Amino acid sequence: MTRIVPSQVVETIDRLFTGQSKGAGTAALSVERAVHLWGIVLLLRQLPNELLQINASEFADLTLATAAIELLVSRWGHTDRLGQITPISGEDVIHVLRRVLAKCPDEAPPPGTADLLFIADHKTREAMKQDIGAANSALQNAEWKAATILGGAAIEAILHWKLSEPQTPASHVTTAKQNAIASGKLQGSPPADLDRWGLSDFIAVARELGAIEEQTFKQADTARDYRNFIHPGYAARRRQVCDRATALAVLSGLEHVIRDFSR
Repeated sequence: MTRIVPSQVVETIDRLFTGQSKGAGTAALSVERAVHLWGIVLLLRQLPNELLQINASEFADLTLATAAIELLVSRWGHTDRLGQITPISGEDVIHVLRRVLAKCPDEAPPPGTADLLFIADHKTREAMKQDIGAANSALQNAEWKAATILGGAAIEAILHWKLSEPQTPASHVTTAKQNAIASGKLQGSPPADLDRWGLSDFIAVARELGAIEEQTFKQADTARDYRNFIHPGYAARRRQVCDRATALAVLSGLEHVIRDFSR
């Protein structure tokens, strides 16, 4: 089934009620509009709840407008005229729907996505949540390769944040790199620029810093290995492709990292 998002409903309203949906006037709600009105209600019913990021007043307006349309359309077939709908907050129902839905995002982390409260910066935290939500959504949709790739990218992004200043002083990272080389976790010294690091670098140094537990290190390293299956040559040599098992392993590594940082 096609995923319905708020912008699609707004676009439908604009198309069906051309020239009437962008102001605060009264949209023409004749009996001929009954099918259009009911279609909009059906689209609204398919909107994921997590996308309705609106305040209590806006949610009330949306609910009242939808209920008013349903009541009006229920009279269809019993009369030649649909009648009139009492304005909601001074606007007709079409304007109410468009106003509220235009404020809603088309993407949001699915329910259950970690809150990442250990990240103080709101903008950074929300960006991370979007990435993790995308990985979780891919898993739910049986998109194994996407879940594997996105989950690995999310692990890398969180570790990059953790090893950057001011979260971790650069001198501590340098010492941890040296220790990781000495312990055999790294075969060579990573570049000075964190942006040029690979996932294996982040995992090894994070472990030496004590930022992640040993169990997390092992699970994240397994996730790194599975994430490499996105490369055709690597997958062919290992005779392995991305599947539900690889996706679950990578997302498990991600959850281990989040758990450690949330303590």
